[in-house]
Amino acid sequence: MEKERETLQAWKERVGQELDRVVAFWLEHSHDQEHGGFFTCLGRDGQVYDDLKYVWLQGRQVWMYCHLYRRLERFRRPELLDAARAGDPSLLPASQPPGGEFLLHSARVAPPAKKCAFVLTRDGRPVKVQRTIFSECFYTMAMNELWRVTGEARYQVRRRTAALRVSMPSPVLGSAVP
Repeated sequence: MEKERETLQAWKERVGQELDRVVAFWLEHSHDQEHGGFFTCLGRDGQVYDDLKYVWLQGRQVWMYCHLYRRLERFRRPELLDAARAGDPSLLPASQPPGGEFLLHSARVAPPAKKCAFVLTRDGRPVKVQRTIFSECFYTMAMNELWRVTGEARYQVRRRTAALRVSMPSPVLGSAVP
């Protein structure tokens, strides 16, 4: 029994170290200081090899930063919450929204569509919309976690609106999104 406990403790430490390493990598390399949001196509060296921004990955990164901030004491640092908003907002031009704000302002496709884009240009213009609901799910998860850690009602409103729209018929797609 003691051997199993030691093995579990060793794995817990290893996974914790890996999480610290991965979070540090994304904090250092993924933030788009010019346009907000996150680069998601990075090489092992941190170099960006594609500057398209996939909405579901934008949402996942915002969610993960917020979730770590909320759930694990060692990640309850202001810089991680700032990272959920794509780093220090003072580094961005006033016209460019930071991370969660980039997602909030860029992910939704203009009406009458009720969808989120699947992929955006670096500066937040929609490139492709898909019938799947991956983008909407991660957008909803990100807005929910932002609301939970900041208490800002606008994130809760956006989460609720996006969640309700996922199953509503779309005039653009012609049917309800499954």
